[in-house]
Amino acid sequence: MNRRKFLNATATAAMVGGLPARVASLSPKALGLSDLGGLSLKQLREQYRSDLFADFLPFMDKYVIDHELGGFMCNTDHQGVRVNQNKLSWFEGRGTSQGTHSRWKTANLS
Repeated sequence: MNRRKFLNATATAAMVGGLPARVASLSPKALGLSDLGGLSLKQLREQYRSDLFADFLPFMDKYVIDHELGGFMCNTDHQGVRVNQNKLSWFEGRGTSQGTHSRWKTANLS
């Protein structure tokens, strides 16, 4: 079963009333999902882990989180330069919620 068929089948099943037990119990390998984009699922997981913990979160901590006054500096470019000093109130709640959730999830990974 290819990825597109699997996703369509699971979306349809979810709308109808849940996944059939046979599909829900299958592993990704059994569904023909041994790789994605030329990477094994293990390699893909490690790539995402590296991108998140070695690149994205350190960048956010260094350039986006305002450690002096609190909140998030939403307008930074890819080099970390602040385009302006505006803070967006909707992002304060969203960023706090997601930051708390991601820290909780990473603490419970082991």
